[in-house]
Amino acid sequence: MSRTRSFLNPRSGKPTAPLAQDIAIDGYRIDSLIGVGPLTGVYRGVLESHQQVVAVKVLLPHLAASEAFVQRFLQATSSARRVTHERVLPCYDVGQSNGWVYMACELVEGRTLADLAGSSSMDSVRALHIVGQVAAGMEAIHAAGLVHGNLRPSNVLLDDEDRVRLADLGLPVLHDTEPPGAPAGQAQICLPPEAFRPGAVPSAGWDIYALGVILLGLLRGDAPWAGTTRQALADMHSAGRTLADEAGGLDSDVRSVLRRATAAKPEERYRQASQLREDLERLQYGFAPIHARADQPMAIDQRPAETDPARVTAGVPSRRLIIAAVTVLAILSTVAAAFALAPSGSSARPKQPEAIPPTAAPPVAAAAPPEKIQAPKRVPDLPSWASSGGNDTWGRWCDLRIGAAVQRFRLIMGGSFWMGSPVEEDGRSADEERHLVTISRDYWLADSELRQSTLAALGIEDPSHFRDPSKPVDSLSWNRVQDVLASIGGSTGAPVRLPTEAEWEYACKAGATAAGSVDIATAWTAASLNTGTQPCASLPPNAWGLFDMHGNVAEWVEDAYGRYRREPVTDPLATGGVYRVVRGGAWNMDPREARAGARGKALPTTAFFHLGLRLAISGQEPR
Repeated sequence: MSRTRSFLNPRSGKPTAPLAQDIAIDGYRIDSLIGVGPLTGVYRGVLESHQQVVAVKVLLPHLAASEAFVQRFLQATSSARRVTHERVLPCYDVGQSNGWVYMACELVEGRTLADLAGSSSMDSVRALHIVGQVAAGMEAIHAAGLVHGNLRPSNVLLDDEDRVRLADLGLPVLHDTEPPGAPAGQAQICLPPEAFRPGAVPSAGWDIYALGVILLGLLRGDAPWAGTTRQALADMHSAGRTLADEAGGLDSDVRSVLRRATAAKPEERYRQASQLREDLERLQYGFAPIHARADQPMAIDQRPAETDPARVTAGVPSRRLIIAAVTVLAILSTVAAAFALAPSGSSARPKQPEAIPPTAAPPVAAAAPPEKIQAPKRVPDLPSWASSGGNDTWGRWCDLRIGAAVQRFRLIMGGSFWMGSPVEEDGRSADEERHLVTISRDYWLADSELRQSTLAALGIEDPSHFRDPSKPVDSLSWNRVQDVLASIGGSTGAPVRLPTEAEWEYACKAGATAAGSVDIATAWTAASLNTGTQPCASLPPNAWGLFDMHGNVAEWVEDAYGRYRREPVTDPLATGGVYRVVRGGAWNMDPREARAGARGKALPTTAFFHLGLRLAISGQEPR
């Protein structure tokens, strides 16, 4: 490197970072210094090939002088690139250039939890929501076979709507740069007792412990054990003192979660971040935690978990949403009459789909989809699996008898539509890019989510939290859904399956083409101010006779999660990814998460009380 550098070793003073103008990294322009951490200087930079503003973290020179530490840094940060989750700050690039060792990641403008933790105690619902998001990000990290190992409030970034991004994943842990008599900082306070032993190796248990420390600090308004020294902190751990001792005055259920998360012994903590996240979410909605019970064995795996469930992409309703919902609910009594069902005397099927206006088409090279798909010219015979069938206002239907239960299906005729959402749609995410999709075959879709009464009719154990035969099944993982489908198919002979993501969205839109929002009068979402799921088909259906396509429970589909292809596709089915897609939003989600184009994802092992399913059957030749 051509420029001379002289910096302070942090063992004899605070580290300093080089000036922005002294750094030369090929492909990047370094504009200004943002801050300095124990390992890196953080700079505002520009990726010149794309003119994209990024954060560039440059390894401090006294650490870059060690080839062993450089290799450790590069290996750890390269591994971090495997994690792609909305709660984890993405790492774009890692490397060496002109003697500088660096990593480039997304630049997030906002605050950190450290900016909030020292001001005053935080409202418990807000604190639980924030730490629950951190836990969701940690699930994804552990599922990738990694641990964070350095979690503290300054590594948790927040935007103006309290959306969380986890930073510094992949940075090597360096906790021994201060003498024992130095004050213990956030990094040391967030470490579990086993981290103070010689040769300690970070594990998932470290991250879970740190989550508990962060939650306690937010609820108290200050960092627990602040002001103590590193040696005194180690002595308190050796004496058996725990952070749960500092949780006096908090709700008993919150204390039980904190006791479990910050237990002195690793085997007494939560086994997985998903268990802590589930307990935090239960507390937000007034339910008692289930994994923090004293009789619940934890036996935490000290290796990074590879199958921990990741949370469905969704948040807790904002206060503004709840206030608005209360106002709207006050006038629902005068509006409800407008949602009466259409007369049942007609047998004409609504057009499926309507013509797609040329102005709605995104700029892709594709022929315009057909203006409409004609309704069948005759009523076909019943499929082999159907017990009865006919035509009504919404078109062709057939019933499938499942033991003593009956599930109605609607015939969804194939066609072409614009999948995804327009850029102007409120709540739109970047993974909803519009593209032309053709469904080449007709298929049958259940007119409601699978009811609990159906599982009872088959003698299948019902995992639902909100027990009621008329309500949808909830708390089903994607893996468990496969067992349910096999049981229904074996009992009835019907080739039941999950709909593909494209089939689900096609049926949900029911021919609509404009940017859409969810009317709270036709969807069970957080705006409905309910405390759980509601009976199936208790709100009006969509234009194709399908109930609860928006809200109530989020519905698993067959696809693995992945980015859409931009070119026109026919009968798409994504396979191979780590996550599975969920659609439709749920009773505890913002209405924007229930839009037809909104996408969620979760690991196939995830089972929570807003996850359910809807049956589909491929089109068959009539018997």
